[in-house]
Amino acid sequence: MLRTPRSDFEHRDDTYFVLVRLRAAKDCPNFFVVPALVMDRIVSWHRNDFVTRNDRAPTMNTINASWITDFEEAWHLLEDTSPAEGLLDERYQ
Repeated sequence: MLRTPRSDFEHRDDTYFVLVRLRAAKDCPNFFVVPALVMDRIVSWHRNDFVTRNDRAPTMNTINASWITDFEEAWHLLEDTSPAEGLLDERYQ
């Protein structure tokens, strides 16, 4: 799902991912606003954890919604200058 290694644009503080979790057709989707620098930490953690458990790299990077719960509807991060890392779970820091 997500790329690795990171490209030059991802080093910018103003780059964000908006991840969308689609639900049943009648339900509204969930939106997660995650800064690219934070997403890089999550992807790195996932890859390292996967390698430790499986002795090989994953073929795809996946993001579990439970890992980014605090970023749901975090649209204020697009306007706010406060560090978004405060929302990041300590295991990714």
